[in-house]
Amino acid sequence: MKWFCTKLVFQIQIESVNVSHQFDESIRMISAETIEEAYNKSYQLGIESQSSFFNLQGQQVDWKFIDVATIFEIENFSDGMEIFAVTIEETEPDRYIDALKIQTKLRELTFRKQSTLVE
Repeated sequence: MKWFCTKLVFQIQIESVNVSHQFDESIRMISAETIEEAYNKSYQLGIESQSSFFNLQGQQVDWKFIDVATIFEIENFSDGMEIFAVTIEETEPDRYIDALKIQTKLRELTFRKQSTLVE
């Protein structure tokens, strides 16, 4: 079996919200013999991952699968190997950096909470 890295793209639609269009890009690892099999498995995974639910504000949220945007074979895994990268262009770099730091702090708190639950 070979390993393939795929990017599945979903459109997120929130009832009564017309401010912006949201898309989720999900990076997945797929085990398959060929790139065609990996694509088919990825596509099926995207279809199965579609969902609808109500958020905390009572609005319906729909995750609609769009397509497999990227697929490539990972030939040799190694520690620290780059699997995927994206370059982000921001008009407000300080805002982006601040948001990133907040996400990092939240992740650290989650790790600490999980490690205390294990002990």
